[in-house]
Amino acid sequence: MKLRLLPLATALLLCAGCAGREAVGEYRELDQLVLVDALGADKRGEGLVVTAAASSADGPIRLRAGAATVRRALAELQSYTEKQFMFYGHTRHLLLGEADAGACLERCLEFVERSDEVRLDTWLFLVRDGTAEDALTKSAADSVGDLLDALVKDVELTSESRVFTCGETAEALAERGCALVSAVRLTEAENIVPENKRLTLLSAGYGVVADGRLAAWLDPDLARGANLLMDSPGGDVIEAPDGRGGVFAARLTGSDARFLPEYRDGEPVSLRILLELRCSLAEISGPPDLTEGETLREMEAAIAAVEAARVDRVLHLSQTLKADFCGLEDGVRRASPLRFARTSVTWKEVFPALPITAEVRVKLERGGEGGVEGLPGEERAAG
Repeated sequence: MKLRLLPLATALLLCAGCAGREAVGEYRELDQLVLVDALGADKRGEGLVVTAAASSADGPIRLRAGAATVRRALAELQSYTEKQFMFYGHTRHLLLGEADAGACLERCLEFVERSDEVRLDTWLFLVRDGTAEDALTKSAADSVGDLLDALVKDVELTSESRVFTCGETAEALAERGCALVSAVRLTEAENIVPENKRLTLLSAGYGVVADGRLAAWLDPDLARGANLLMDSPGGDVIEAPDGRGGVFAARLTGSDARFLPEYRDGEPVSLRILLELRCSLAEISGPPDLTEGETLREMEAAIAAVEAARVDRVLHLSQTLKADFCGLEDGVRRASPLRFARTSVTWKEVFPALPITAEVRVKLERGGEGGVEGLPGEERAAG
């Protein structure tokens, strides 16, 4: 595994006031450096088009080069910067275009694993309905790197997806043959003034990469269901009918996923997944009588029904694709390590046809004044 501090140490040495040649290479003045924030790659024919979003003493820079390999494309980018030096140790994001994304992903991960500049902890994205080149060159943001940094934090807070690194994605592909990759879309966003429109990058859920190809997309709604199965729900806001013709909102404050496999003759014959959610009541139309146990139970049941529907759709898609992209195998293994180790069939063989049911239980907790903590009622389940 590469040391995360090495690029920072390298940058400090490059920018220090000492003269001559250092162990890290030739000394460069700060105004000679082009700091690459994000790289993009699009498959074109048998080769690749690589785009770099960078910053320098002269301001933002966008460069593009085509070649048969990533390494050669980066060498071409260097030739476009006159006397400035392209520094990739600062790269925080790698974007891949939708076209032939599976092959592009394999090529780029191979490059990153061998690179002594681009790190394994670089965040990875798929560009839905577009190219990485457009995502990096047409966004109105002065710094695409800062925009993507903010997006990484936002999507995990809102549970719209989870952003994985190049290293995590390579590990998932090696272990399971499939992976989830956070998706973004270049779209027109409106500011407060309606006519003040600009292009920006917004979250678009997940892309499912399986068997070397882009197999499916999970929109943000389904991405939330996948996050529950991966036990990383974030702070999702759930809207559900209140039973009186209105809608209420609850914020997800925590969850636990329990895997309960059933074995027969040494083989798994079914899997029950129990998802226990804790929520805080955030908003409701009208003043319901929350001292009534039945009201509370109805609200918990409504939340459970919304989340159970999401999870069921994710499970159906996963089994249809024969791709365990949520890593259910790990949960089954942890539930009964010895039994799992003694099975005569592999998880990949049994997973597509294994009967899987998901049960969601919800507990509403205090949500400020008028909260529901300690009121009558019990957890509601849906599944």
